[in-house]
Amino acid sequence: MKIQELALKATESMISNGYKPITAWYTYENVLKNVVIEHERQNTDEYSEKAVSTYAEAVNRRYRNKEISYSHYRFLIGSVEKFLNFAKTGMWRKPVQGHKPKANRYFTEVSEALANEFAEVSNWTENTKSRYLGCVCKHFLWLENNGYYDLQKIDGDVIQRYFIYLLDAGCCGRTILNTKGYLRRTYECLYEKKIIDVLPNYFQFHVPVEKKILPPVPQSETAKVLSLIDRTTSKGKRDYAIILLAAVTGMRQSDISNLRLKDICWEDGKIRLVQQKTGQFSYLPLTADIGEALKDYILKGRKNSVVEIPENEDHVFLKSTAPYDSYKNANSIGSIYKSRRILAGFNSNNGMHALRRSLGRDMLLAGNSVEQIAQVLGHRDIDSTKQYLSIDTEGLRKCALDFSGIEVSK
Repeated sequence: MKIQELALKATESMISNGYKPITAWYTYENVLKNVVIEHERQNTDEYSEKAVSTYAEAVNRRYRNKEISYSHYRFLIGSVEKFLNFAKTGMWRKPVQGHKPKANRYFTEVSEALANEFAEVSNWTENTKSRYLGCVCKHFLWLENNGYYDLQKIDGDVIQRYFIYLLDAGCCGRTILNTKGYLRRTYECLYEKKIIDVLPNYFQFHVPVEKKILPPVPQSETAKVLSLIDRTTSKGKRDYAIILLAAVTGMRQSDISNLRLKDICWEDGKIRLVQQKTGQFSYLPLTADIGEALKDYILKGRKNSVVEIPENEDHVFLKSTAPYDSYKNANSIGSIYKSRRILAGFNSNNGMHALRRSLGRDMLLAGNSVEQIAQVLGHRDIDSTKQYLSIDTEGLRKCALDFSGIEVSK
């Protein structure tokens, strides 16, 4: 088998066996990609155990020369061992589920009750609820480790010490900002319920967050990725439809994974859905090319003589391996796009969200207003759409001031 194809299959196996997509792709970028490069050095594109061993020897030399830490060395060598095993068995070993420390029963019950209440009131997705629990449980565990076994003595000084602890631990501005929002809502709710007598007053501080201008995907790259997909297979039909849907409509990967058969209005030529992130109801155009791609997959790829779809499964996009059910993690949709990008010869840095930026850029260059772009992309806040103005390089050049004729003072 081709080494590049085997490396991508290994990454997909990691995700399907319980690894987080971010972990799987980190392993690809830091280990499997270098294994592929070693094969290229040996002038072969077929899997070679000798080339893998050569890469492992190079890792050992780096560790002996003290170029890498022991923990990073163990990660690299461990990943190589798992890859060798995958090449033989076709299965990447499941991650070891380590025991995560939990706060006491009191804190655990409080955090779970609040998470359920907030999720119901604000219509949170499971991912948002999980992030909230992770944030609050980490805070409660810190309280317990510092001698606070309930919430009776928590005040602004304690909250301040916790944020100082996060800063000392190297947390970035975005993490601090999210933690601030979750804890502020938590303590306000606890105060309203009279579980605490005093509302901590340390949530007014400003958190600077670095905002990066992320580039869109060039149309030529998207065209090449789509052109190289083998649409004679069920998997190819599915992947083609997913990527085309994201590129043309700007749908988020969470909405693509949750798309149901009833959401496609063939007669009206529209796709109707409630966006997972915002809860907003949206109508998106069912263009001719999207319609053909969806029809090809649903009629010839999603259901055929080989695939046995579970009863009552109404999700449009299903896994290509047994038990052929829907995707429980929306990041798996993004992984499909990353895999196809790599096969087309591009890096995996541009995720599926970059296709939304491309659509926003193209609409802006075509003369659409920011309000129209916001409507198509499903932004509740127009400020979320204004980031696409920074992508219009030519437009920004026209706005630049001409300093010719202005004397520079010395």
